[in-house]
Amino acid sequence: MKALKDVQAYNEAMALNRSAFPVLSRIRQPAYRDQLLRCSLSIPSNIAEGYYRNTRGDFIRFLRYARGSAGEFITQMELAIDNGLVDKSVGMTFISEADAISAKLFRLIQHLESRKN
Repeated sequence: MKALKDVQAYNEAMALNRSAFPVLSRIRQPAYRDQLLRCSLSIPSNIAEGYYRNTRGDFIRFLRYARGSAGEFITQMELAIDNGLVDKSVGMTFISEADAISAKLFRLIQHLESRKN
């Protein structure tokens, strides 16, 4: 990967944040709104931070953090749907996107770890 833009999971995480931000910022419950915004921001931010640390070990570690943030986003979105704060079809789309990002991160971590040896 020559540039951060070559990391597909990063591009998809940025797209998720761009599409989710307007929906999330309208949630009237501050606890849900703020937590969802934080974890949606954390996914691409952790990918970028790991990438720019410039070592494979750091990159892998921050990819794991990003994957954790994707899992947190999925959980928080499920709770927001259950509590009627986000339209179910919209929320399920976001969950599907976050799950796909998580899967890509998992595969990238596996690939980088296999090249470590």
